[in-house]
Amino acid sequence: MNAGRVLRADLIIATLALLISGGATISSLYQTKVIANQLSSSVWPYLAITSSTTTGQSYALTVTNDGLGPALVGSATLSLDGHALKRYRDGEVLLGKGVPKGAGVASASFSSIGPTTVIRAGEDFQVTSLRGSIMKYAGDLGRRAQLAVCYCSLLGQCWTVKGQEPRVTVSDCASHAGIDY
Repeated sequence: MNAGRVLRADLIIATLALLISGGATISSLYQTKVIANQLSSSVWPYLAITSSTTTGQSYALTVTNDGLGPALVGSATLSLDGHALKRYRDGEVLLGKGVPKGAGVASASFSSIGPTTVIRAGEDFQVTSLRGSIMKYAGDLGRRAQLAVCYCSLLGQCWTVKGQEPRVTVSDCASHAGIDY
């Protein structure tokens, strides 16, 4: 036998072994990516913000997690007439300064939403609920009040939802200002 042919056969076998191992590596990386995507889709939260108003009677602002996994809230901002509210504790602050003395709130509830809030899959989180005669001074709070929530999945993927607008992917929620109660 010729020594050159044996060397070429060895070279061909080595080259084929490298190609096969390279293909196996690429296949393994692709399979890892597919599994990671499947895992992330199994824990995706999907927040929806709804407001309900009965003119002159009541107003409620609710965040619902329609996704498969918990939503880890990074920040939330409530705006009234385009101006972000930093503090609100009663209906008069939420509704503005045009409310006369004696206009009462039959019932009001305000829930804190921010960096420590976790909304489980299928859970409703009521941010604000107002009832009473004060509501006749509110106008259409459904149009005046706007809530924006930045939230993340368990795997660190983050989104922002603002009122009825579709959610937008963001890198993180650290830069968003929260609501102080």
